[in-house]
Amino acid sequence: DLAAIEAGYVTVTRESCAIKQVLAELLLSFKKVASEKSISFVVKGLEQNEPYNIDIKRLKQIVQNLVQNALQYTPQGGAVTLSFVRSKKGLEIVVQDTGVGIAVEDQARIFAKFERGKSMLGTTGRAAGTGLGLALVQQIIALHGGTLSLESAVGQGTTVRCVLQ
Repeated sequence: DLAAIEAGYVTVTRESCAIKQVLAELLLSFKKVASEKSISFVVKGLEQNEPYNIDIKRLKQIVQNLVQNALQYTPQGGAVTLSFVRSKKGLEIVVQDTGVGIAVEDQARIFAKFERGKSMLGTTGRAAGTGLGLALVQQIIALHGGTLSLESAVGQGTTVRCVLQ
């Protein structure tokens, strides 16, 4: 998908959907993983089931990549919160965790392909995954004309905020 987006072969295909219904199966899988790791997983902002005009496939990719990262780098007993807010700017998606965090010097770099922050490396010096998830999220958000920001500190967790127009 990342190569197709970069080559200009992917366009945004919007359709009206209720986000809560579209993400139901994905959210169940996150709750299962969180439970297995003794992590609190909370979803906010889906109480109202209003339709939203969005690319469903790309929404799922964004949420899946961001929440999987949060769950992967949050230790047992930690917390991950996924929030959705409808604003004049568009749909805001926020993933906040109490995980390992990302050092300031790594924060810009981790959105590049095959990159991860040093705090994300395990005791073997290697991290799981390919290092493509955040690069893909960044490209999908750009396709939507949106914005992406990150706040993080080592040992204090990470907050990723996306706005899709």
